[in-house]
Amino acid sequence: MIRPGGRLAFVAFELDAGRIAGLSVWDDPVGDYRPLLERAGFEVLSYDQLPGWREQVTAGFGAVLAAQETLEAELGEAAARAVVLEASITIELQPYCGHVLVVASRA
Repeated sequence: MIRPGGRLAFVAFELDAGRIAGLSVWDDPVGDYRPLLERAGFEVLSYDQLPGWREQVTAGFGAVLAAQETLEAELGEAAARAVVLEASITIELQPYCGHVLVVASRA
């Protein structure tokens, strides 16, 4: 619970609903958190895209795909499969349309 005047800060990915339509993952995509925050009684103080986020996502998930065998050995086949599937989907579909740092104040 955040008291009036209290602040909320978070980092989140924004999802492009059109790119993930019909998938069983990401069933409630948010392309812009500002309307949700405002409806919940927050004033958005800052809403900034993180620099270089797209390249970082590609590099990070690319590293996951490259390390699939190592992940299977360390995590087990089922857990590694889930991580590799997320990485594959993310690189192929590019579902994210932003990665934001948000600061909001409770009205």
